[in-house]
Amino acid sequence: MKKNMKSTMVTAILIVLLLAVIGGAFWIGNRTQKTAFGEPTSPTDVRVTGCGEITATNVKIDVKNSANEIGSEAFDVTGYLYKKVGTSMELVATIIDTTDPTATSVDCGYNYVFKVIGVDGASGDTSEVQVLQSGAGTIVDGNLEFKTTSSNQNFIVGINQHATIQCRAYDNVAKGLMFDSGDASSTDYEADGVTFTGTVNNETTTDETAGVDIEFDCKAIQTDTDFNDRGIIVLLELPVTTWKTPSVYLGTNQLQDVMSSLNENERKAYTDYEYAYLIPLNAIVRDGAQGMKLTVHFDLLDGIASASADPQVDLAVRTQYLSIIDSFTVKSGAVTDAASPSQIIAVHDITVDVTE
Repeated sequence: MKKNMKSTMVTAILIVLLLAVIGGAFWIGNRTQKTAFGEPTSPTDVRVTGCGEITATNVKIDVKNSANEIGSEAFDVTGYLYKKVGTSMELVATIIDTTDPTATSVDCGYNYVFKVIGVDGASGDTSEVQVLQSGAGTIVDGNLEFKTTSSNQNFIVGINQHATIQCRAYDNVAKGLMFDSGDASSTDYEADGVTFTGTVNNETTTDETAGVDIEFDCKAIQTDTDFNDRGIIVLLELPVTTWKTPSVYLGTNQLQDVMSSLNENERKAYTDYEYAYLIPLNAIVRDGAQGMKLTVHFDLLDGIASASADPQVDLAVRTQYLSIIDSFTVKSGAVTDAASPSQIIAVHDITVDVTE
């Protein structure tokens, strides 16, 4: 009897020790890890694929002008490379050489996003990645996304160079091209800051009493460029105490007023305007026959004999920019997120002269 009891106790002790070992192994295998941001996350939230013995990936990104449909035209942009860590993104590099780039070394086995910012001026930079010409990746919301899985990964992306534009105006009421106040020819295309007078000469104003209905024919000044980036906001300065609600068309498509849905910084910057209409980012505004036709129609309110101020039709391009607030985040919009928002791509100003 004593021998059996001793054997039973030894067996029980062994079972307890075995369960303890199994439980400890289970706890170790399932414990969470903390990211650099302090939030617990599964290891698979960070490293997305195995790289074997490889710890670093050398990344090169070349940029070609996708608006150049004939040749291969490289140009430099400013872009920011982010590593995805859980639900956050960590800025790992600023890339400014995209014509003959040196490699940027990053951790292997992670998801990355490359975001370009817009640069104003003739043949400047748009921010939207149009096409991935070479390399294993995808385009998401106009940005390049990829996983690092090897020692070297090279990409060639197509991005349009930014254009400045010129416009001429056709008066649909008077049936004729309109003169620029500083130009004796009505057939010329005019750059930023133009004032269109009327169809008679460059000193006779438009008669607003019959209604104002103007088609603006706008195109890029520079070859192989595009004025659009992530959409163009058409801003109208038309006091509601003088004018009825306007109608705006891109080609034959009527645009809707989006003033209330502009982002907070845009609404703050554009308080002088009564209306805003959005030209979509896929609308092309290039040189030659690839321009855009924008028609604006507005009438005086009943009982108003004439206008006391000239209407303004302005074009503001949306792009991507580096946040002024944190100098880390790339945001999208026509103006910055500063306390007093500033324009990123210069507004193209058009005035319609209706006052004597």
